Amino acid sequence: MLLRLVIPDQLQPRARWQGLKGAAWPLALAEVAAAAHGPLAVFTEDAAQLERLEAELAFFMPRDLPLLAFPDYETLPYDRFSPHPDIISQRLRTLARLPMLARGIVLADLPTAMQRLAPRNFIDAHSLTLAAGEELDLEPFRLRLTAAGYASVPQVGTPGEFAIRGSLFDL
Repeated sequence: MLLRLVIPDQLQPRARWQGLKGAAWPLALAEVAAAAHGPLAVFTEDAAQLERLEAELAFFMPRDLPLLAFPDYETLPYDRFSPHPDIISQRLRTLARLPMLARGIVLADLPTAMQRLAPRNFIDAHSLTLAAGEELDLEPFRLRLTAAGYASVPQVGTPGEFAIRGSLFDL
């Protein structure tokens, strides 16, 4: 398994691993993340390794540490279809959380890490964060969702849709 690990400076002298096999990799990464005073970036060779490592790390990671994955779009540049909405949502969620990430692990595969990203101010301007109990003015919120590409439908069935029925707002 090819892993590239970006380790904060304060851990450099102690991070020497050799001969780790199987689940020893995610266990070691989880222990380093728990001891680190900052977030770790871990890069895998491909998307399959990323998914496998994410599942294994989810088992070993302490519950108080975030594990953020930045998945591949799973489309080619010349494809005539868009990436799956769940993938887009996960990528945007990860990008929106990165500036506030104090500890944890961020996972990406190398081909995905090499792609250019939108600037942070663009991500911030096009992100949507809601809190439980928050009051919304429905009409401006509806216009914002429509401008962001959400589809107004009678009943929500897939990501990227919203419905307003009286005082009920389904997203």
